Amino acid sequence: MSIGERIYAARQDAGMSQRELAGEIITRNMLSLLEHDQANPSLETLRYLSKRLKRPVSYFLEEDAAYLPGLAELMQARKEFQAERYDKCLEQLESAAFGEVLEPERELLWAEATLREAEQALEQGKDRYCYIILERAGARMEQCPYAAAEFLTQRAALMARSAPSPQQMAQSARQMPDLDEMLLIRAQAALYENRPDRAKQILEAVEDQKSARWNILRADAAFAREDYEQAAHYYHKAETEMPKAVRKGLQICYAKMKDFERAYEYATMED
Repeated sequence: MSIGERIYAARQDAGMSQRELAGEIITRNMLSLLEHDQANPSLETLRYLSKRLKRPVSYFLEEDAAYLPGLAELMQARKEFQAERYDKCLEQLESAAFGEVLEPERELLWAEATLREAEQALEQGKDRYCYIILERAGARMEQCPYAAAEFLTQRAALMARSAPSPQQMAQSARQMPDLDEMLLIRAQAALYENRPDRAKQILEAVEDQKSARWNILRADAAFAREDYEQAAHYYHKAETEMPKAVRKGLQICYAKMKDFERAYEYATMED
């Protein structure tokens, strides 16, 4: 049975008309589309229907879960969000491909988690980090479904609170650690915690993406995800400045890609 067929069967079992089931949450026309598999329900809609029809959400998904890529990651991301681990929530949301059914839900949760992480950073006195998170999230947040205006309003308010004044910028330049340095340290920590997707996300916020150190960390993140071709690409970018630091990584990458000649070349290089 498809999801639509299960909704129809459950409604019939409950003795409810489409108008009775639709209530104020979804329209009767939308319910009809769902029952005829001409539209896909969001998770929020499925939760509403499961409550009204007294069936678990799993009842509607048992035979269709395989056609909902990213469902496991989305559910884990929700758990991380509820536990206020927003960085891990964002990591889950970036760790899988989502189909058209779950993509709007992913983007909604991503926007909410981004705002919460920025707010958390602001509360911890990390104004500059808060500001850069929100600055880089702007274009994507504008495309967020359903609640874009609300999210953009919250984003503007947080940016106003975290934006540095000219005096603060001058003082920061003299007294505070460089923001790029702070982000590189956080990316390195994420790699130590075996969280390569989070490391990649942090590295995307670094302004100087040409330094050897940035390229090595970017390569390490790809290496941890077993993307050896991309890892080799970034190791090579750092090779001129830091040849010894990338030699072992390049050796393993080429071995994994079965380019044993180049792997041997890097294995036998002398200092």
